[in-house]
Amino acid sequence: MVSEKEFDNLLIVLGKRLNQDTLTLEGESRVEALAEIVKNQDMSTTIVTFCGGITEGQSRSEAAAMLEHFQGLVTETDIQGIGAILVEDTSTNTVENIQLLAKELTESGIVPPSSRPIRVTLLSNDYHLYRVFTVQRLLDQQGLLKYLVQCCQQAGLAIQLSYDPLQHVFVPYPHKETQGNLFVLFDRLTIYRVYLQGAVTGVFSEPLSELASEPYRIALASLEALDKQVDHTSGLFTPLYEQLPTIRQFVEATVQLTEPKSLALPLAELDKLLTNLNRYLDPEQAQQ
Repeated sequence: MVSEKEFDNLLIVLGKRLNQDTLTLEGESRVEALAEIVKNQDMSTTIVTFCGGITEGQSRSEAAAMLEHFQGLVTETDIQGIGAILVEDTSTNTVENIQLLAKELTESGIVPPSSRPIRVTLLSNDYHLYRVFTVQRLLDQQGLLKYLVQCCQQAGLAIQLSYDPLQHVFVPYPHKETQGNLFVLFDRLTIYRVYLQGAVTGVFSEPLSELASEPYRIALASLEALDKQVDHTSGLFTPLYEQLPTIRQFVEATVQLTEPKSLALPLAELDKLLTNLNRYLDPEQAQQ
């Protein structure tokens, strides 16, 4: 059914992996930030979208958990004041979020093809959006923002998506303890991994020697900060401490390489290492 309303804004709440089918503090912080926006702003021409499917080990979707928490934070009047609520509950990562959301927006009839452009705002935790916007700025062809625009265009949906971080909702990361700080620092290494992924698949038009410099600098700064924060004598975070030299070796060994074939194996090994340590450091996943 085609909507009779015309919408000006699309607010996308990005999902966070659940823990034992329960929304984590990080997920809750995103929904609570949304609730404050809904209570204090005119949302009558805004589509609020909850994104996130059922990930491994869970039996409910991230989107369903966020919607349920949101409904407990606002009044029925608040909900009725929203132009539309859309739930995308089948994706398992951010790329799928984007693909399926673009499809759902048009197929649901909420935003008909050829309608006027709609402004898109992303809502997530600060460390997450920092990574998204940094990748877009440094590695344009690998950027999720550009990909979202392309997916929407393919679905016949015109959007306006600002690359200015100030136009989006950065929610403070709720874990301020040592482990939370380590997790945020470690997450920045993903930027270098994204560079390597683009280099291996050959998506970049610019010389790799030019593109690598800033992701490399960010990776080294993150590794140095991680090394300083870990108390090597405490026995805590030993897996991280033991693997930091290996990660540094991967970064140092790949930054000068420009042939995709020579980067494929190091990328595969680094990807596995970063994924495992990311899960290990995440305060919300470590106890699963």
